[in-house]
Amino acid sequence: MKWLIAFVVLLILGGGILAAYASTLPVYTDEEAPGRLALKLADLPREKRSSAWYAQLRAFETPHNSLSDLGRGLIAAGVGLGFATAFISFYNRHGRMRSAWCVFSFWLILWAVRVPLSLWYYGLRAKRFEYPTWGDSIAIPVVSETVTWAIGAIVSGILLALLLIRHPLPEGFELRRPTTVWGWIRTAILGLWLAVNAVCAYEGVVDGNEGMTMTSIASGGILLLFLAAKEIEPDAEPNGGPATRTGAVIFEEPPSGN
Repeated sequence: MKWLIAFVVLLILGGGILAAYASTLPVYTDEEAPGRLALKLADLPREKRSSAWYAQLRAFETPHNSLSDLGRGLIAAGVGLGFATAFISFYNRHGRMRSAWCVFSFWLILWAVRVPLSLWYYGLRAKRFEYPTWGDSIAIPVVSETVTWAIGAIVSGILLALLLIRHPLPEGFELRRPTTVWGWIRTAILGLWLAVNAVCAYEGVVDGNEGMTMTSIASGGILLLFLAAKEIEPDAEPNGGPATRTGAVIFEEPPSGN
């Protein structure tokens, strides 16, 4: 656990240094370039105007954008890893955390924070003139992503609930080898989910998308928790008597008597 904490500090510190250095650089070698370029391209058709905007504006860019994005992405990665580490630690140490309500609440919170972070993401890029001045309002992508996050929270929550079938939340983190077909299918789903999260986290770091980076990494802690869940064994008949299983507890049927 100590090496994880050290890695979190290293990510945040390294990202902070990069972001601080980027803040000392101008966004463009000529601060008037975006406005002048917008006037220059005003008479072109909209499709050609947009492609020309991005192609010509690139000539005025400094390392500010790439360094700032990478720095903030690393900070977000550190924060996300810190949340995942804290979640795992609290889950292992406190029995109250081993509740489906706590786990699913944390999951929904991670989806909810994407909304203000999306607003920040698009607002920063609009401020840096990364979008053409004649482009539509950033309210459009912010609203569309808000709807996407709401749907994603519901769908992913339902999927996680289904993955609890015959796999109740574990007492602690201990990965186990699946023993049934459902166990392998479940492991494959979670493994693919973690792989997609890793790709999203990498792209988010490079792009400076704090919301994508932080939540992709933080949610990995919950997915690992589900991956560590032990499958309930099929119904057994201890001592030669029939038994039925509910959750993780076996209730023996009382013997019939006269």
